[in-house]
Amino acid sequence: MLNYPKTALKWFTGQTLQDTDSDIIEYCSNNNITYYIRAKEFNSLKKEACELEFKNLTEEKQISEFVYFLKGLPVRMITTREKIETDLPIEIYESYRFIATNSNKSVINVYEMYNDKGVCEYNIKELKQNFELDC
Repeated sequence: MLNYPKTALKWFTGQTLQDTDSDIIEYCSNNNITYYIRAKEFNSLKKEACELEFKNLTEEKQISEFVYFLKGLPVRMITTREKIETDLPIEIYESYRFIATNSNKSVINVYEMYNDKGVCEYNIKELKQNFELDC
């Protein structure tokens, strides 16, 4: 019998990573389940991210990682930020996005895997709406 890795994906739409999610994170960690949880930008995460060194992902987007403590649990956070177009002579970044994970994949692999899943979800949503499917 093959032993496939377990993976948990959780999408947060209009929510943030919350203290209640520490139970999910703890459960996944204790049961060797790899999790990817999108967390919407909030002050404590953004404050941590503002102090990081970022690598260029594209010309407008950068990526980094840090450890965030959620109810005492260390959580690996992958963060991206996008450049804002301005007429100022300095670069300004906003729109931080965060993925909480216990995956040992590289930051770029986590980002790409998570975004690929997002594209699939979006395409399914579009198909359902355009063809008025009940799935």
